[in-house]
Amino acid sequence: PDAGDLASLAPRASQLLTSPDARLREAGAEIAGLLGGAVPATTIAQLTADDSASVRGAAAWALGKLADPATEAALIAAFRDDDPAVHERAAAGLLRLGTPGALAQAIAFISSDGDVAARATLAAGLTISRAHARELVDEIDAALHRVDADDPAFEPLLRMKLETAIPADAPALDVDAEIAKEFPAYAQMSKLAGFDNFVRS
Repeated sequence: PDAGDLASLAPRASQLLTSPDARLREAGAEIAGLLGGAVPATTIAQLTADDSASVRGAAAWALGKLADPATEAALIAAFRDDDPAVHERAAAGLLRLGTPGALAQAIAFISSDGDVAARATLAAGLTISRAHARELVDEIDAALHRVDADDPAFEPLLRMKLETAIPADAPALDVDAEIAKEFPAYAQMSKLAGFDNFVRS
């Protein structure tokens, strides 16, 4: 169903957010996240400081779904949560939010020693505009120094680093063609099994 069709659930979701039962607050946050803003994001944001980790995680997830810049501070606070699930949900929410401050936190997470699968998922979805990449050049450099070439975050971070080095008005570059100009055997070598791993090493 469309979020607009679900808007009639907003009063009930808002009521659940203030329940004394943590399970109901968690359910309320998850429902609110699906309602496309029918429950104000700032109301959901208050639950990122809840006593229950499951409620905090649901609130972080809901804020990520809504991607309201007004909740950046709440998502950053949730990102610093000691609970790994809350931390990961907040990182995904920050990525979706897409502001420079939020992206800096997401970059920090994907280059951390957190869960590899969660970092790989987040890294694969990390897209930063060229303008934001320029603002985040120091964070990107620091992140690249924290990961090795086998890390799932390495290639997305390297792609971001290249975005900061290419002028905005530069024409598109065919990297393989440029390498082949200097090293003619490259075209044949790049077809060999295991070539990608060799290049990374």
